[in-house]
Amino acid sequence: MDDLAKELKCRKRICAIYNKTSEDFNTKEEWDSYLEGIEDIIYNLVNSIDVQATEARVSDYERTNRVHIIAKQAKQVEAQRAAQVAAFQAAAASTASATAAKEGDAPAGYVPTAATAGRTFHACLLKLGTPPSKRCPKAYDHLRINMTLPNCNLLSSHDDFSVVSMLPDNVAVLTHLRDPIDRFMSAYEFAIE
Repeated sequence: MDDLAKELKCRKRICAIYNKTSEDFNTKEEWDSYLEGIEDIIYNLVNSIDVQATEARVSDYERTNRVHIIAKQAKQVEAQRAAQVAAFQAAAASTASATAAKEGDAPAGYVPTAATAGRTFHACLLKLGTPPSKRCPKAYDHLRINMTLPNCNLLSSHDDFSVVSMLPDNVAVLTHLRDPIDRFMSAYEFAIE
């Protein structure tokens, strides 16, 4: 393994454990000291300096701060997920606007994930905003999707996301995302009612 790859691997592992942010410290000096400590650990491990003592230091820190580490990792995952959703929504809105401007009435595909309030969203927003003459025939399986029909401008389907590959290029797609655990619990609670 080359030196850069070794350092990147080590940095990723150590930063996942030492994952505090400046907001976790009262002063800039405390924050700087924390960052210097991380850099010392990474330097020692990458350069094989006092590896056993350095690994023991990391293990002690990880054991002592386990709850904090897990909570920070969960926050980071949630922030990444929110950023991905926002990016997807912005891209979908941009695509829909560009397509609508270019082609007049742009068709739209709506692919909800189960247990995400998709039916409510469809009934209260999409369906009400699209005249019946511009709605595609109901499609509950991808075998019947046909957006080439005249005036087929809104398609709603409960297929998995692979159905998007079957749609024309000029279609704006909207879908719902939900935390998998929340989704599972919702489906379970619905099933036992």
